[in-house]
Amino acid sequence: MIGATIIAGALGGAGKILKAIGPLLFKAAPWILAAVIGAAAWHHLPRWGPAARINAITLEASAAKESARTWKQNAAGWKAARDQSEALRRRETQTAGNAVDQLLEQCRAEVAAARSSARVIERIVQRPPTYDENRCPVRSVVDLGSLREALTPDGSDSD
Repeated sequence: MIGATIIAGALGGAGKILKAIGPLLFKAAPWILAAVIGAAAWHHLPRWGPAARINAITLEASAAKESARTWKQNAAGWKAARDQSEALRRRETQTAGNAVDQLLEQCRAEVAAARSSARVIERIVQRPPTYDENRCPVRSVVDLGSLREALTPDGSDSD
C-alpha cells in the first residue's frame, strides 16, 4: 500500500484512481501472475508455440538465403563460362572469316591465271594456218614464249 501511495502522490490526480484499483490489483495479482506465466509457457511451447514457429521461419529464411547465395554463385560461374564461350566463338568466327577471305583471294588469283592461260591457248589455237602450194596446211612449231606463257601465266590480267 505504501508503494501505491507513493505512486499516487507522484501521479497527482490519478492517485485516487490508483488507490481505488490498488486493492483489486493485490487480490488479482496471483491470477495476473498465472496469466503471465501461462502466456510465457504458451509462447515457448516446443512444437505449437509462437517461439517455435518463429524459430522455424528463421531457419527457413536462413536456408533460403543460403540457397539464393549458392544459386547466385552458380549463376556467376555460368555467366563467366558463357562469356568465355562467346569470346571464343567470336575469335573462331573472325578466324574463319579471315580464312574464307584468304581462300577467296587465292581463288581469284587462280581464276585470273587460268583466264590468262586460256587467252594464250586460244591465240595459239586460233592462229590461221599457213598452206603450201598444194593447199595443204603446213606444220609449224609453236614458239617457246607463247607455250611458256600458256603453261605458266603471270595472272596479271583479271577479266
